[in-house]
Amino acid sequence: FISESWLIEKDLDVILSNISNIQSTQTQIAIATSKRQENSLISTRDSIMDSTRNLLNDKKNRIKTLELQDLRISRNSITWEDFELRKQRVTHLKEKFVTCLQTYRKIENIYMKQQKERLSRQYKIVYPDAKDEEIDEYLKNPTDQPVFLSSRRSIIDSKNVLEEVNKRHHDIKKIEQTISELVALFEEIQLQVELQDEIIISITDEVKTVEVTTREAKVELEKVEVVNKSSRKLKWLCALFTLILFGIIILIV
Repeated sequence: FISESWLIEKDLDVILSNISNIQSTQTQIAIATSKRQENSLISTRDSIMDSTRNLLNDKKNRIKTLELQDLRISRNSITWEDFELRKQRVTHLKEKFVTCLQTYRKIENIYMKQQKERLSRQYKIVYPDAKDEEIDEYLKNPTDQPVFLSSRRSIIDSKNVLEEVNKRHHDIKKIEQTISELVALFEEIQLQVELQDEIIISITDEVKTVEVTTREAKVELEKVEVVNKSSRKLKWLCALFTLILFGIIILIV
């Protein structure tokens, strides 16, 4: 149990490191000075994101398995101290897992906001007089609106801008999908906690009851031992008294 819990925690540290690398790479994407550089950074970022997604799903399942194993063992025979130690380790791993999810979601929300701001600026380049409502409507689904091709800019310029917009929109959709996955993982781990709470409380009471019963049984055994010792002494006294009485009778006769 302890060995597995430490391995899981080590992998959670790797996830946090990956999240930091994703954040750093996305910062570089935002300030990339060429398409080649930006595409290379996006490819690197996507690779880290795929690895992190797999790690998160694996850690969720391993934490769940560890908790179920812990619950089964707790039903049998372990001390209250061991039970508390196991419970604390599982709780710690869950909290660290949730921290990973929250940190990841935070940096992705920030990046998505930055990308939408870039889309907004590109829209204003083509339509300087555009109102906020018009831009918001466009940002909901930019690829369905051929606004750049219908603008007064040259066709080549408009196509270049549209290409950038489509790339940005695709990136935003990818981030939105990642955020949705993080929300699902968070809800699943929280639901798991709620479902296990009643079982844990029941097992806690069961362990306490077993310990109390064990202590009471020990006290009763000690009492029985005292009674047995007293009985043995009484038997020896009776035997000695019988021998003395028998000796007196012989002397009298």
